[in-house]
Amino acid sequence: MRVFVTGGTGEIGRPAVSSLVSRGHVVHVASRGTDNDKLILSMGAVPLRVDLFDRTSVQAAVAEAEAILHLATRIPPTAEMGDPASWVENDRLRRETTADLIEAAVGHGVKVFVLQSYFAVGAPEADRWVDDRTRLPAPPWSRIGAMESMREAELAMAALKSAGTRAVTLRFGSLYSETSEQLHAQVAALLSSEPLHVVGSGENFWPFIASRDAGEAVSHALMLPTGTYWVSDDAPVSVRAFWEMAAATLEVDPLRFGAPGAGPMADILLGSWRISNRRFRHAARWTPQEASVLEGWPRAVHRLLAEWAAPEPDSSACANAHPSSALASLSVGALRRPQITM
Repeated sequence: MRVFVTGGTGEIGRPAVSSLVSRGHVVHVASRGTDNDKLILSMGAVPLRVDLFDRTSVQAAVAEAEAILHLATRIPPTAEMGDPASWVENDRLRRETTADLIEAAVGHGVKVFVLQSYFAVGAPEADRWVDDRTRLPAPPWSRIGAMESMREAELAMAALKSAGTRAVTLRFGSLYSETSEQLHAQVAALLSSEPLHVVGSGENFWPFIASRDAGEAVSHALMLPTGTYWVSDDAPVSVRAFWEMAAATLEVDPLRFGAPGAGPMADILLGSWRISNRRFRHAARWTPQEASVLEGWPRAVHRLLAEWAAPEPDSSACANAHPSSALASLSVGALRRPQITM
């Protein structure tokens, strides 16, 4: 199948493109420059110079595609997530680029359109299990920032029905890998000299998924029927269980729960989503390699440690350094914050 991918060099995009290529698809990836070109070519895909904010450019890129995977995001660094101005470009990708891609898909008879979405686009459900049959209302923060534009992108997918294009929306759990800024920020916060105060009691559930598993899920989604699917690992965990595992992994002091929160990010942090991936697993014939973040996150951190502790050509540094010393250069100065996202 000829596949056009936006966001193909991102946290989900890289493993998705690699999986698509390995399955024999011809993959064209939107690229903004020569560095992206090199990365795309190294994955066995074809870079296309595309301006995702220009309708004509998007139309030309999609002309030969049988499938569109819209994975492009501009997620701000963790420390900037509370600033609405930092989400402007991401919101444009969700509103403008999604609309242009849908129009192009209809015009060119694209067979399937896959949209990357996020679990918190729906209201929290406390301890109740959430699956693909659950109809979640808009959350209390839906009129702000990323969640509003994400919901608009999901609703826009309905326009594909009349054209006979399968419209597949994937609501992912919180991503992690050794390359993700979010994991780096979590590690740095834990290693900070300041105690980490976690918003709320930590009894709420959060879904997670390893980035590599998310990329494989995108590849499997090409054959799905129209619908919205929840994509996470097999075992949603409490926020408390996550942070206690993270602290134990890095051998740091116990955390302090119950910190007050303010603003929209605090509302999201206090939400609870006990996501079931059962329908997606069955329909896509997909199984996550990391069944739980409680095992997958430590492995990702250890891979990061190996990279940071590896000796330089002229250095005798020990590759088995203690986590705190191995990540000292990562955590120094930069990423101390009273509350962080998952």
